Amino acid sequence: MCDYIEGTLRSGFDRTIEEHIKHCESCRKLYENELKITAMLKKAFWVSDMNFISCRTDVIKNINPQRYNKGVISNLRSRLGKLNCF
Repeated sequence: MCDYIEGTLRSGFDRTIEEHIKHCESCRKLYENELKITAMLKKAFWVSDMNFISCRTDVIKNINPQRYNKGVISNLRSRLGKLNCF
């Protein structure tokens, strides 16, 4: 039933289920309940005005390139600079 509601069945199967739902009351009730549940879940998890802001640029600006340089001298300069020795 969920595949039918989500539209993931092949066209032949969805027509068969449509015909069955027209004539079978218990399956029609199941179908209607599944539609309600699907609608409630979509409404509950709908996020329309969420704005994701990346702080990547700020992080990159604050990285000290001397500290992360692979050279030993640059690494020492960075560490000694923090101690105000250099």
